[in-house]
Amino acid sequence: GKILIGINDQRQVIGIDSKIDIFELKDRIISTIVDHCQPMIMPEIYTINVDSKVLCVIEIMKGQLLLYYDKNEGKEDSTFVRMGATNRKASLEMIQELERQRDHISYDELICRDLKFEALDVSCIVEAFEKVNKKIETIDFINLKLAIEENGTLYPSNALMILLGKMEQVRIQCALFKGKSM
Repeated sequence: GKILIGINDQRQVIGIDSKIDIFELKDRIISTIVDHCQPMIMPEIYTINVDSKVLCVIEIMKGQLLLYYDKNEGKEDSTFVRMGATNRKASLEMIQELERQRDHISYDELICRDLKFEALDVSCIVEAFEKVNKKIETIDFINLKLAIEENGTLYPSNALMILLGKMEQVRIQCALFKGKSM
């Protein structure tokens, strides 16, 4: 997005006071960003002339390191998300979801520590594989990311819990597309 300095609250172009040193203003903006933003943001700062008045433009490109916050206030207290035309403080759940998106981890890949893998009845999955003359063993559950080993203990992933119908708040939707190409 862009931040324009030299526009008043009524959205009128008033320009930057001629007594202000533009180079010093740019340095202060960069210093403030470096001192507060985590991870670091690299904005493009430049001036433009509108109606013979000088405006300072701070242009910030969409970052790839989702979850930007004020490092002095901490992640939980200074992470905001845009909802429609307003900014809202991010909940802990939203912060976790943004971190998963940043790390390219979907919800179904997460470990479910509520119970151990061996406590689950996976016979319906074994039987489904047998119907197509395939065998599925524990290693296959791991390779399919349906089970995750952690510190020598095997846990189900959320994907397995969803497949077994153990997560009532989750539903699976499928779509059928005509043709073979996008």
